[in-house]
Amino acid sequence: MRFTVRVVGVVPAWRTETAGLALWPADGSSGLSWLPLPEAAGANGEFVLQHALPRGGEVVVAVASARSFALHGYLSRRTVQVANGATIEVDATAHRTGFLLPADARRAGPFRIVRSDDSCWVPMAGAAAGLTLLAGAPQWLWLGAGRHTLVDPLQPQRQQAFEVPAPAVIQLSAALAGARADRP
Repeated sequence: MRFTVRVVGVVPAWRTETAGLALWPADGSSGLSWLPLPEAAGANGEFVLQHALPRGGEVVVAVASARSFALHGYLSRRTVQVANGATIEVDATAHRTGFLLPADARRAGPFRIVRSDDSCWVPMAGAAAGLTLLAGAPQWLWLGAGRHTLVDPLQPQRQQAFEVPAPAVIQLSAALAGARADRP
């Protein structure tokens, strides 16, 4: 069974030799297929890839910066129904999102970033060890669209939700940026 996948919205920062598209059966019955994006004919952030699977059905499709991020650290993921000759579109639009401390804070974090609408997602390379903010300038990350939450891993009740796309810079709340009881 052959089908086409159109990947749209890939920003220049994500057009690297390691970026690609992962596909695997939603029921977990067989392995992952990895298709590097640079091998596709890309223009204006759009890539068109042809692929074949032994059978149709529900398939998970994810766009990631590298194969190692395909299952959890992806930019975009969706489950689709695939039939012979079908064309699937995946929106991989990344949003450059900044995080800024309130004026009176010097440092905060590290915070976990959680996708509230996708429990399989984990942060990519830019925040894999947590997001720590320092006074003076925003910390920038590329994030896919969705509902996210910054969470203090030691005090999980301390959190701040935000939506992507969002304002270009997200100001941390005073409550989240404030000192924890165990350190200034």
